[in-house]
Amino acid sequence: MNEENQTAPTPEQQAETQKEVNARAVALKMDEHGVVKIENLADELAVCSTLVKAGMLPEALKTGQQVFAARQLCRELGLPPMSAIRQVCVVNGVPAIWGDLPLALVRRSGQLEYFREYLVDAEYKEISVANKNLTAAPLAAVCEVQRKGYEKKTFYFTVEQAKAAGLLQKKIWALYQQRMLGMRVRGLALKNEFSDVLMGVGIAEYDFDQMPGSGIRDVNDHTETQNLNNFFKGEGNAADRKSPTATI
Repeated sequence: MNEENQTAPTPEQQAETQKEVNARAVALKMDEHGVVKIENLADELAVCSTLVKAGMLPEALKTGQQVFAARQLCRELGLPPMSAIRQVCVVNGVPAIWGDLPLALVRRSGQLEYFREYLVDAEYKEISVANKNLTAAPLAAVCEVQRKGYEKKTFYFTVEQAKAAGLLQKKIWALYQQRMLGMRVRGLALKNEFSDVLMGVGIAEYDFDQMPGSGIRDVNDHTETQNLNNFFKGEGNAADRKSPTATI
């Protein structure tokens, strides 16, 4: 390819292209429900450009090209692009999903037999109204999940692990520690048990700090983590395993 073919478009050419997109937006058709009909690539690009101009998109989606990529991701996951795009973010240039969307995808697959998530305190009791320990500091977040045709599995993520990973220094963790603990272990459980449903798409709350080069050190040798691991395996002494309320 010669240098002439690699030359970037001039401002005049870019302006002309934008005029074509704008003209196409005017010509867009709607169905009987008032939803824009996408009949070809030009329609899709016009919609993406209009959404950027409207300013009603997640902060990470700043260009029509990014919106296009996010909408394509939604379609590949079998989701309505306009509603699902609100839970698509861009991490290091790669689209990822976040919030309740990963769990919604798993529920919709019809493969989820059982799902339960909760926090446990230092005595491995579930933090709940029934246990009257709502003010107790959480030791870990726990997620129990069972896929149809498989055994139930229990996953956890401890405060000690979060501390070792440097997560507690982040503002979002300082403000919403319990929520972030829960979302972290939920991501772990869903990605382990439903990789075919999520199709390898990143989950922001789980994957963001698990990327290569993040500098996260091994946290498996911490006392609290090992105690909790022994508890779920049925090992350790009675003091390590006193939790009549938690379902393991």
